[in-house]
Amino acid sequence: MARYVQLVLTLLLVLSPASAQTSGAFKWKFTDSVGETLTECGSLSITLEASGKAPYYMMAFAVDGTPATSLIGTDSSKLAWVVNQPAGKSSKYDRKSHPLLKSSTLVLGSNLLLNVVDSAGSSGGTSALLYTVTAGESTECLPVNTAVLFAMSSNATAGEISTCEPWGLLIKGGQSPYTVTLAALNSPSVTNVTMPAGDNLYTYINRASPNGSLLAAISDSTGKWASGTPYVKTKGDSETTCSGVSSSSGKAPIDDTTTSKPSTSTKSDESTTTNNSAPDTKTQTETQPQNPSQTQTGDVPSKANGAAACRAAFLVFSAAVASVALCILV
Repeated sequence: MARYVQLVLTLLLVLSPASAQTSGAFKWKFTDSVGETLTECGSLSITLEASGKAPYYMMAFAVDGTPATSLIGTDSSKLAWVVNQPAGKSSKYDRKSHPLLKSSTLVLGSNLLLNVVDSAGSSGGTSALLYTVTAGESTECLPVNTAVLFAMSSNATAGEISTCEPWGLLIKGGQSPYTVTLAALNSPSVTNVTMPAGDNLYTYINRASPNGSLLAAISDSTGKWASGTPYVKTKGDSETTCSGVSSSSGKAPIDDTTTSKPSTSTKSDESTTTNNSAPDTKTQTETQPQNPSQTQTGDVPSKANGAAACRAAFLVFSAAVASVALCILV
């Protein structure tokens, strides 16, 4: 079933290189009032206003976590979603940076933006708020973590981006080509952009309305989601045309993002592809294992050094023997 859902997700995301999901065909809501919190592995009934094309799927985007896509049913009158995102560790956030949060506490990996879609790719709209997942009695519904690295990072270290500012999204792992999903709270649809094969860097020129929030997620060609989903506040001018610049994708070196500039496959203004196009290198720095030969320096002499030491000792010994012989002769 999980493999089937991944294949369907892949088809939904790559139908167009850059497109917004069709909106307005239907709307969704939880049948019962749930407030601002959802219980881990709890089952929630979903009601549709009008109907789309069955089957239906829940897309749960976890802030700083890994999104999940779940089949919620084939009968529009009997839809239900199991909360398959884990409860996480609370962290204090500045509410000025996240104005749509109901409190100053953000639970990393467990604050969800939700979106219901049908099999035709139509969206029922995104949730009006970020839901917080709390611990439940069971965790059996949660996906099993794998050792395969597939992650993304963002250059928006301050948690906000201005109008027309480049937002760099760097991808590591997974299988190219990748699809970028951009979603805002309380929006009728989300936007999907399929990158050219081989590209691992996407630079989004922010055309979202200010005083809102925006989330970016990455999926690969197999339908798997990357971890590290960033969530930012949008600010700045209400004029979002951003003439002369456009979003672009390109190739960025993963191991050394500080010394090389990424090459872009879509032309844009130079100001959008230099300093701000590459993600913050601090988030990319990884601790590399030391070379064993380096850790041995000074502890175990090399063969060359050992031979030199032997030669020196022999010369000293020979000189001593010669001195003793001279004394005997005298």
